[in-house]
Amino acid sequence: MLRTRPRALNHGDARGTNIFRKKDGAREFALIDWQMWAAGAVAGEFPQVFLNSFALETDVAKEMDRYLARYHQALCEHQPKAAGSYSLEELTNDVRLSMVDMHMQYLVFTMGVMPGYKDPANREAKEYWEKMIRRNC
Repeated sequence: MLRTRPRALNHGDARGTNIFRKKDGAREFALIDWQMWAAGAVAGEFPQVFLNSFALETDVAKEMDRYLARYHQALCEHQPKAAGSYSLEELTNDVRLSMVDMHMQYLVFTMGVMPGYKDPANREAKEYWEKMIRRNC
């Protein structure tokens, strides 16, 4: 199905430490560290951005649907073919499915370190992991 979706430039590592916000209070963001870029499905970038970059308390997490609508509008302006063939609902569903996929990857990737969290010396790492999994849920 993703092969039928519009394609865009994906950063590949769009997480909080690679996303900068202007200090002057502006609501603009910039991405740095582009060594993993690739062309991909337009929904492909969102899971890492939404799941790894912003705490739930921020407006970014609370306003996900608004950001997706703005992105879809810009996509349709830059790729007119998308306007008639890729709805906001399809983008939203693609992003949600991609988020489920990424969450499952987190669970599988971290299974190997779970025994190490029993060690009291790893308390901080365990708490961070639990916070990340709760946020992703």
